[in-house]
Amino acid sequence: MKVLITGSEGQLGKTLIKKKPTEIINKQITLIPLSKKELDLSNELSCKELIKKYNPDWVINCGAYTSVDMAESQKEIANAVNARGPYHLAKYLKEINGKFIQISTDFVFNGESNKAYEIDHPINPINAYGESKARAERYLTNKEYDFENIFIIRTSWVIGNIGKNFFLTMFKLISEKQTIKVVNDQIGCITSLDNLAKVCWEIIKLKEESVKIPNILHFSDSGICTWYDVARSIFELAAEKELILNEPKIDPVDSDYFNLPAKRPNFSLLNSQETYNLLQFTPTHWRKSLDILLDSLDDKFLNKLKTK
Repeated sequence: MKVLITGSEGQLGKTLIKKKPTEIINKQITLIPLSKKELDLSNELSCKELIKKYNPDWVINCGAYTSVDMAESQKEIANAVNARGPYHLAKYLKEINGKFIQISTDFVFNGESNKAYEIDHPINPINAYGESKARAERYLTNKEYDFENIFIIRTSWVIGNIGKNFFLTMFKLISEKQTIKVVNDQIGCITSLDNLAKVCWEIIKLKEESVKIPNILHFSDSGICTWYDVARSIFELAAEKELILNEPKIDPVDSDYFNLPAKRPNFSLLNSQETYNLLQFTPTHWRKSLDILLDSLDDKFLNKLKTK
């Protein structure tokens, strides 16, 4: 079984490679990791040629334009990568009966709900990044295109111990700064990279076993929090583990404090229960995920911070 991973040098791509099972229902897995230099998602010909070249059974699309604020002034490239790219992959995969996992986002919602978003809740993004991901969903689910074996995973606040994400950024700030301002009016839940990668592989396994999979799934860790809650917990857990010597003041602020170009949803909690049930997955509480991530930090990384 050949599995092509786009954006293979990104944080999820690397984690998928690390978590790759040896085989799925007695089929050996051959990974085809493609970086953004090797596969230009904004170029239809690049998508076509690489699908034809590798003839994959599955594509997991981790490649994306992810700069939420820059997308406000670079809408065309964001849409080319995030919307038309997945469409072109699906278009040429359809010709070879390939299957497709698209990673989407909580940012397809407007944040005005007062309860966790269900899968069938109307999408209505409030920033350019969210709109580009929402367009991908519309392309992939458009009955006119008649795509089969397309699976969209909406996830939120993805963090891990590699790449560029809130966990590593905040850990460094907590280790070095005396005062930190963290947003406290955005409500949602983090998603561990390890857990998200496991879900992707489990979807492939179940589909190969002919289990019926919904075309859209939600997945995050369990619980509810703000970014401020996450920052406070990183500090508290790191202090308990004696990973940091610093004791910064962490101040909660509203989103408007940072005056960022892109508006963020105030509420983007996803109801992931259907996914937990389908995969027989016991969700990790978000604070436990932070605890696990702190334990996974290597000595080289920690020593580098302590010597600054």
